Amino acid sequence: MPDVAASDATGTRLVRVELACSAVAVTATLTPGKTDPPVAAGGTAKAEPTETEAAADAADAVLVPATCAATAATTSPSRPATSFPEETYQGTATRAGWKRPALETCAPEDFMFDFLRAAEARGDDWECVWDFLDNALRRTGKPCDVLGLYREVCMHGGYITRESAKRRVKMGYVFAQTHNFYRRHTYTDIGNKLLDLYERFLLPYENEHPEDILVEPCAACGDAPESQSAGVHASKARCDACAAPYHRRCAGTGAFQRASLVERFTSFVCAACVRNGSRNGSNDDVANATVVTVVSTAGSGSGSPTRERKQKRTLAEIDARGSADADEAEARYVAMRVRRGRAFKADFEPPTRRADTDATLVGPAL
Repeated sequence: MPDVAASDATGTRLVRVELACSAVAVTATLTPGKTDPPVAAGGTAKAEPTETEAAADAADAVLVPATCAATAATTSPSRPATSFPEETYQGTATRAGWKRPALETCAPEDFMFDFLRAAEARGDDWECVWDFLDNALRRTGKPCDVLGLYREVCMHGGYITRESAKRRVKMGYVFAQTHNFYRRHTYTDIGNKLLDLYERFLLPYENEHPEDILVEPCAACGDAPESQSAGVHASKARCDACAAPYHRRCAGTGAFQRASLVERFTSFVCAACVRNGSRNGSNDDVANATVVTVVSTAGSGSGSPTRERKQKRTLAEIDARGSADADEAEARYVAMRVRRGRAFKADFEPPTRRADTDATLVGPAL
């Protein structure tokens, strides 16, 4: 039922309509002197929009809540043009009692819905939180990769406190694992910037989801005290084949780890998987010749049984899939931004530093 407020000084009555399918509230203004039609018992009053409101709705491209996406209109006249294809909502939050899937298999839409829902429960306006995160990295010309940032910090053992994060987590490397990263970026203070963003917006969410933090020991050293004192525990990652967690310095001789593209994630296959893999003929290209067994899980969402799947892939295919996943995540964040009526310039060129000031990231040393 809408809440009808008292008339203001001009005689205009304000009706606040709460949408059941999201935390969004819209306010409709009715013209003075106009009366509502009678409402039957148990019915719901409807606010008829004025011409001014209709024009404002078209101009503002009102947000379509996640759970109402199936009934949403196609394209608003004011929808910003992008080079990305038209996309519909791909999340799983479509029913009451929904719970977010496991972090490692969580889709961007699912994570943002759960993250912003938690932010609103703490008293923050979800739209302001989202805009603040995007504006903090506006120099990249891309929406903030909130899921990528959160997932990478959790893979490093979580933020915990600022002092702990500064000691254990290299935020420059974390930034390089998100789709906002680009070579020779001008964020010389990116470490402090990301620490501030994470502490303000993501740390409360991390505290509410301790299950997201990677606590499994390193498959090579078992998180021995001498390894922790050397600081290698700050660079733990899962093998893209067997999914076992490794410190990057414990990956072993012959491990496959490299950046598939300048602005994309690093693919990593441990030495054991590479050693146990097969070779395709006499191909000298190790990435295309080495075939490994990739173990993945399916059905890890809420209420679905988890089952294990094994597939054969070359190292090059793993590398390409990781890059494609990063491209897809970026496209889906752009689609979410555009569906909210926010501008996006596909031809935006981010500012860059001179080549001689470019820092080189070395995988195993991170």
